[in-house]
Amino acid sequence: MVVTNITTASNFFHALRRQLSWPFRKPLINFTPKANLRHPGSYSDAAEFTSGSFKEVYDDAGVADAAAIKKVLMCSGKLYFELEEKRTGRK
Repeated sequence: MVVTNITTASNFFHALRRQLSWPFRKPLINFTPKANLRHPGSYSDAAEFTSGSFKEVYDDAGVADAAAIKKVLMCSGKLYFELEEKRTGRK
């Protein structure tokens, strides 16, 4: 089975598309809460639907120097949006 916690609309689209393109069938279980459907951060551009693909991990675009990283935090959904708001608020 495939278990996901998808954050963006385009990634959900590509996960469903990937499920149908496989020559075998697996159940897809998605743990995304409904509150994320209306969050502005989960919206996707049209280009992400047409030219993108399923992304298992999104890289953090806000980090300039990768060598300066001391901790890695993996999260998704509501927790990601809350942490991103705090980070942009603190700059």
